[in-house]
Amino acid sequence: MAVSLVVPQENLETYRYLLTAIVAAYALGVSARARRAGRAAEREREARVREERAAAVARERTRIARDMHDIVTHSVGLMVIQAETGPLVVRDHPEKAEAVFEAIAEAGRDAIGQLRLILGALRGSEGPGVPAPARGPQPGLDALPGLLDNARRAGLDVSADMRGEPRRLPSDVDVAAYRIVQEALTNTIRHAGASTVRVRVRWSGDTLDVEVADDGRGGRELREGHGMIGMRERVTACGGRLAVRPGNPGLTVTATLPIG
Repeated sequence: MAVSLVVPQENLETYRYLLTAIVAAYALGVSARARRAGRAAEREREARVREERAAAVARERTRIARDMHDIVTHSVGLMVIQAETGPLVVRDHPEKAEAVFEAIAEAGRDAIGQLRLILGALRGSEGPGVPAPARGPQPGLDALPGLLDNARRAGLDVSADMRGEPRRLPSDVDVAAYRIVQEALTNTIRHAGASTVRVRVRWSGDTLDVEVADDGRGGRELREGHGMIGMRERVTACGGRLAVRPGNPGLTVTATLPIG
């Protein structure tokens, strides 16, 4: 027996409209979900950008604070020591008085020059929340002789021992090495009561070793102030190691920085 199913034309039209409505509703739902997902992804991207920008600003502020501390404490420390000894030089060795005052002026000029670099970069910032552009060249190991000469003018007997084959250093390592020596000398001048300082720099394979040792008061600790924190931050940022060893007499600061 054959069975024939005949669907009236009006019912087909109803089914067609119903199917079209279902498909349209589904498409609208998919589109709405896609828009919501897109907006959520955009909000996440904006949040990440804000977080990255805030982190960059925080890093820049930390770097500027560290640089300003290193510049001001070292230069002002030198000027104070030289100003305190100035009257004695004028009284006992008047022929050397001019050199003392010139050393004070030189320390001041050096500090002003470096601070101008920092302030110039700050003024060049593109706006709120935008890190300042890269500053001019900061001192590296090439500037070490001048740094040691300044310490000698402050009355220290400073020797330098450079070993290995010097080569071009990554900029962060170059600056870190200079600042470590600078901060160690500042500590010696201000707190150690030392008469001699030995600075050693050694290029060895894939590391740069920097050591500053003085003959000051034995058993003293290097205070965990801004200078010490700054040294540790610089060394850590380079992936290196820092050691501070009190001796009897003196204190030795050693940094090992990767250069490979």
